[in-house]
Amino acid sequence: MLLHQAANPLTAARAGLQLAMESIGRWVDLAADRRLMLLDDLGEVLEDIDRTTELLRAVREHGTTRGAAPAGRPERFDAVRVIRSCLTLERRLLRDRGIDLDFTTALEAKYLKGDPNALFDLLVNLVRNAAEAGGEAPSPVLVQLDLKGRELELTVRGRGSAANLEKLRGVAETTFGGTVTVESALATGTKFTIALPLPPQREAEHRT
Repeated sequence: MLLHQAANPLTAARAGLQLAMESIGRWVDLAADRRLMLLDDLGEVLEDIDRTTELLRAVREHGTTRGAAPAGRPERFDAVRVIRSCLTLERRLLRDRGIDLDFTTALEAKYLKGDPNALFDLLVNLVRNAAEAGGEAPSPVLVQLDLKGRELELTVRGRGSAANLEKLRGVAETTFGGTVTVESALATGTKFTIALPLPPQREAEHRT
């Protein structure tokens, strides 16, 4: 049921985005370079929607997003883009429950080596853990992505608990050589911190 609730708005969003791109393409009073820049940005959003739709399809068919890609050697992928794609989906789902999701980062592109679907799964679980208030009034889920030395540090804050923590730690450690730590306090809730070591970044990729 939850997957269908997510897929239907994504389908509608994709259709609306395509119409917007067609309209922008016909704007003769918009500078050509500006029009191309807008279309390029919207094209990236369209790709994120397609990726999320494919991941949801894999969950329905295989029970895990790992079914969306064949097993093989680890691939190099833009972690920031995967995180944004995941949070786009989760923000919509949480909004339907009256919960805000705020994401802050100054990073544009940082590349990891491993399974992008595993990172997607990991973040989905942490966000949903953070959102479970256990009967309390809904409170925002806060997500922040930073570069700390040679690691990506992703923090997720909310009122939820650390459910399935060992499983999530196993994914971070086995797939990315990273760590997941948890801090809990009655007054401030739960803070999850994911630290993922970065491989050497190619010159063309190195943007912050």
